[in-house]
Amino acid sequence: MRVLCLKSSKIDRLPDVVFELFNLHYLDLSHTEIKVIPKSLGRLKLLQTLDVEQTLVEQLPHEITKLPKLRHLLVFSRRDNRIFDWYLGVPIPVEICGLKDLQILDAIEANQNLVSQLGSLAMLRTIYLLKVKGSYISGLWFSFLKMPHLIEVGIFASDKDEVLNFEDLNPLPYLEKLYLQGKLEGGASPSVFSSLGNIRILGMGWSRLRADPLSSFSHMSNLTNLILLRAYDGHVLTFCSGWFPKLKDLHLADLLHLTRINFEEGTTQSLYRFRLVGLRSLTKVPEGVRYLCSLQEMVIRNMPVGFVENLRGNEGQAIVRHIATVTLFD
Repeated sequence: MRVLCLKSSKIDRLPDVVFELFNLHYLDLSHTEIKVIPKSLGRLKLLQTLDVEQTLVEQLPHEITKLPKLRHLLVFSRRDNRIFDWYLGVPIPVEICGLKDLQILDAIEANQNLVSQLGSLAMLRTIYLLKVKGSYISGLWFSFLKMPHLIEVGIFASDKDEVLNFEDLNPLPYLEKLYLQGKLEGGASPSVFSSLGNIRILGMGWSRLRADPLSSFSHMSNLTNLILLRAYDGHVLTFCSGWFPKLKDLHLADLLHLTRINFEEGTTQSLYRFRLVGLRSLTKVPEGVRYLCSLQEMVIRNMPVGFVENLRGNEGQAIVRHIATVTLFD
């Protein structure tokens, strides 16, 4: 047997017979109640994919480093993304960096020793790192520069007050997906953004930005998904004409001081879905929504009473009447 998929099975432990499947290439344990991966895992020398997404596993055995063919390691769990610790991973032995075929690491807890060794994973395409400290960033980025195939990166700060500094870093020109969670140096978008022209998906959380960040990535003409979650402490966001021509999905959540969103005519001309969540200072439907001719879906959740009343009134209805589906969750 080469493939074993136990996804969503009602199991909380792995039977011993699994570790006698010496030809196993793919083992999917995601969405189960499994808590422990036994040391016997090291017997599966041909294993290429181990998926323990959304399980109760909190640690992997050291024997994970004895799987020379391993390419994909998925050990993340998700919770409500409106809390800081919504994305969970596991600590991992630094010897994992000896597995030269690894392409996906999602998600692992960072430490200084691990960060310094990651550069040896030259085949890596996707990595999500948790509990990142500001002191790790320069070394981490140096490791990324040794990964010519790297297209997807997630970096999550160790806590809400840990400052992440992405200034004066060399570009990662092939990066397509980037999620940054944590307080950013100087309360401004990092200068490294100017070199990320191929980004398709960008997420920022808990960044504490003081100035409207949109201009700092307006050059990202390939952007299709943009998520700003507690990322901006200012009052106004402005989407200028011609910006984000391929943007399909815009998600704004818990921007607590935001009072106005400006959409100029000719902006975000491909936008399909617009999600507004917990924008407690926004009391009116943005007037410029009427210019978003491609918009098909608008999702509104935990918005203030004033916003909901405006949406339901004649003024709001006139703005959103071209949208096929407007979903309101009070």
